[in-house]
Amino acid sequence: MKTNHTITPSPDQLAEAYLKALLSLGDEAIDPLKRHITNIIQSVPRLTLDECAEYFSLIERNAHKIEPARPGMYLKLFHGRTPCDLEMDDWGEDGPWIGPIEWIHFTYQTSFRIGFLGDNEYWSGSANQLPPSPLYFYKDCIYYDGLHYGDWEIITLPKTSPELK
Repeated sequence: MKTNHTITPSPDQLAEAYLKALLSLGDEAIDPLKRHITNIIQSVPRLTLDECAEYFSLIERNAHKIEPARPGMYLKLFHGRTPCDLEMDDWGEDGPWIGPIEWIHFTYQTSFRIGFLGDNEYWSGSANQLPPSPLYFYKDCIYYDGLHYGDWEIITLPKTSPELK
């Protein structure tokens, strides 16, 4: 008598197989992945979603594509690329000026907090949290708006003085 041994794949194995199949679709994978991620995010408590939305608004209000005219201290991002471990043969993308800030506190290279001048405080969270943060450490880079920045500086933009003109 022949016994029939059925091997049942684990949820991890099924997820890996599904992900592999989706990624093989190239750009056609974007819509199904977006639907799945949307379903996951919709399962997050409303309070958490509201806090996440506020963090995105806070960073958007305080991120500048060009050097700001307002004096103060800024976090300036440099050498943007995707993925973060991309071997680069140039300097990458120039990133935003984020601020003005009153203070910034880094904890190892895992998270940071920013106190914005005249605005709220921001906590970076991590790459693995849901919903995502708009600005966070991933490996040895800072992620922002689709790019990973390998260099960053704290820069103080001085007040312009009539005597200096």
